[in-house]
Amino acid sequence: MSNAVASGIFTDILGYYKAFSPDAIRQVESEVALPGYFIRHYHRPNLEKELISPCVVTVHHDLQDDDASLAVEKFLDRYREATTVHCLNTLQQRFLADQGITNTVVIPHGYNKKYIFPKYSSVEEIDSKTGSSQKKRIGLISRRYPRKVKGEAYIYELAQHLDPTEFEFVLIGKGRTFDAAILERYGYETTAYENLPYKMVASVYRSLDFLLMASWFEGGPANIPEAVGSAVPVLCNPIGMAYDFVSNGVNGLHLTMDPVVDAENISDWALNEKKFLSLRKGALEMKHRGITWEEHAKRIFEIYKNVTHEIVGGFRHG
Repeated sequence: MSNAVASGIFTDILGYYKAFSPDAIRQVESEVALPGYFIRHYHRPNLEKELISPCVVTVHHDLQDDDASLAVEKFLDRYREATTVHCLNTLQQRFLADQGITNTVVIPHGYNKKYIFPKYSSVEEIDSKTGSSQKKRIGLISRRYPRKVKGEAYIYELAQHLDPTEFEFVLIGKGRTFDAAILERYGYETTAYENLPYKMVASVYRSLDFLLMASWFEGGPANIPEAVGSAVPVLCNPIGMAYDFVSNGVNGLHLTMDPVVDAENISDWALNEKKFLSLRKGALEMKHRGITWEEHAKRIFEIYKNVTHEIVGGFRHG
């Protein structure tokens, strides 16, 4: 981990790796590389002066993020030292290829299949739910960051161009009660939770008509595979994993990040019953684009196997 700073996301990911690890693999989390282990998997390579080979590196962030602490120059040399670079999305892979780094594998984040599953089991069941007069429920599920990288200013502007008699908001994440107060001031019925057990967060997805992801920069985010696994249409800036998972007009809508244009487009699709149902059906039919954490972990272990075979094969032929 290269330092002792706690990270909920890293804790969850490593927990899944250990939970789904085959008996042949022994994994240990540490701040520094420990002796006696064959492969190192770095999650904060920018904090290292040099990587120990053989090793795997995961790209957790948007490589075009303008945060100085995430400047791409702090990462590229380390990526070049890695045996394999694990990307979360094809945009990261493409960016690195432009830098001459091609030893990459794309494996997106997963979702917990124990808790994440669709509200409807078939398109026929979706058809049977036509005629609902309820407001369309938009979910914003992510923590709030001080630099507003999750698109808060855009969301406020978007809300001013949607109709509060037609839409309502559900917000989950640290700091989101602040945003809820602003949306309520605009006349929206709003429900907000700073923190919820994961099981309850998963149930909220099944109550949503849309997930809103308006970030300016993303490596993930985790809510994309969760929404896809829940068959919830996604309103997204097509970056990060959303670029790979969400097809415009099929299982969600791509935002232009112009709040006036986007509000008109969202209203057109959400308030037209035929169009809304097509998004609902598309989200269910495209559910397979998401993978579970178990599948994610299996693919990571395949990287470990391939690295092992490559190194051992090199020893034999050397």
